[in-house]
Amino acid sequence: MSAPSLDLIQGANHLLSRDAKSIAHRRGAAFLARQSIESALRDALGVADAPRMRWASRFLVLGSLRRDVEADRGRLIWERWSEVCHYHCYDLVPSADVLKDRLTETAEWIAHLAKACGDD
Repeated sequence: MSAPSLDLIQGANHLLSRDAKSIAHRRGAAFLARQSIESALRDALGVADAPRMRWASRFLVLGSLRRDVEADRGRLIWERWSEVCHYHCYDLVPSADVLKDRLTETAEWIAHLAKACGDD
């Protein structure tokens, strides 16, 4: 896993462990987790990345360049974090336990991505 992505995951875990009931901490953890995926994705795409490319497009490019990486799974994880980041006042923010499970899933996907891209 790339160092920035790992730092972001650790930061998200730290926020959740400080105050699991705080909506602000849970949303902050979601922003950090989503940034960790974005950082790892940029690293994996390398020169194929374009600054103005939409995130959905980046996952499509990743899937076409790297068949051994589950790009669709990565996009699903990213979208689930985005839902927490951009919730409306009538939405419920997931519990800290749910977010910790998602963080584990996120870290596993990023580790898989780093391993697959490191095999070149």
